[in-house]
Amino acid sequence: MPKKPRAAATRPSQPSARVAKNAKKAPKAKRVIPRVKRALDKRAPKLEENPKTLLAMHGTKCSADVKAMLGALVQLRKPLAHQLGRPNQARPFEDPTSVEFLTQKNDATLFAFGSHSKKRPHCLVLGRTYDHHVLDMAEFLVSGLKQTKEFEDKAGFRLNSAPALIFIGADFEHKPDLQVVKNLLQDHFHAPGMELLPSRLPAERVLVFTAHGDSIVSMRHYAIAVGSIDADNVVMAAAAAAAAAKEKGVGLGGEGTRHVSLTEIGPRCDLKLNRTRFADDDLRKDALKRPKSSAAVPTKVKNVTHTALLGKRGKLRIERQDLHQAALKKVKALKTKKGKPEKPQKPKPAE
Repeated sequence: MPKKPRAAATRPSQPSARVAKNAKKAPKAKRVIPRVKRALDKRAPKLEENPKTLLAMHGTKCSADVKAMLGALVQLRKPLAHQLGRPNQARPFEDPTSVEFLTQKNDATLFAFGSHSKKRPHCLVLGRTYDHHVLDMAEFLVSGLKQTKEFEDKAGFRLNSAPALIFIGADFEHKPDLQVVKNLLQDHFHAPGMELLPSRLPAERVLVFTAHGDSIVSMRHYAIAVGSIDADNVVMAAAAAAAAAKEKGVGLGGEGTRHVSLTEIGPRCDLKLNRTRFADDDLRKDALKRPKSSAAVPTKVKNVTHTALLGKRGKLRIERQDLHQAALKKVKALKTKKGKPEKPQKPKPAE
């Protein structure tokens, strides 16, 4: 039978140049821009977090009084405050996602939102976030606003000046809602670094919050002037100095008591608590969790010491070595010759 012709070896088909050009290539790892990396590191969680920043914004409908109040909040907290000029269609109590997005975009922990409607006139919402989600919110109805420019004594204050906070009223201690509101106001008006000031250095201004009935909190802002004792307060100042000296067990010598006068500089307003949304106990416990104090201290390394003279010194602990089995370098002069040992030569007899 005639043999069948052998089939030619088939080669794998190769794609055309156009197909090979349009073929998907493996994605390359994107190079991180240094300034982007620094910005991400700045926002990353730290053992000591950055100072809290305030973001002020207003809705599509907002009254002039609430806008003025937002501007006053920004002025009181500068430079740790930003204000958005454009209106935002946000409703923090109905849908807080837009507020959470804006706070995360501007790297702000605190926020203030102003709006105005027939049902809730002159509305101001103060809140704070945790892990880019709303933690606590309190809604106030602003009334009796008097701006700083309306006061006769226009005593200003320095930027970065730390105000003293005073809370007056038993409701701040007994009512659960006002207890959280007190802590919320402390976050919004407390200046970072106030605890680092010396005790003898007086504050330049003071913010006084007074709790009245029906959940109304009045806010007053005063400038502090420290001067000499005048005739009207000499009896009160002498009694205070005597009481302080008796507690310390020292005499009345020294600096003495100085007269302190308060001048209202504004803004002044009354805040009526309307709606609240506070975190539950589990979320609040997670938000208030602090790292151990030992985490800030570097761990001690064993067998390493530091001295001012010699610097860093370390100890090495090794097993006891057997020198008979150790591979040491053999010196040629100490080698023993193989073969028969040479006989010692006899001394020749003396002639």
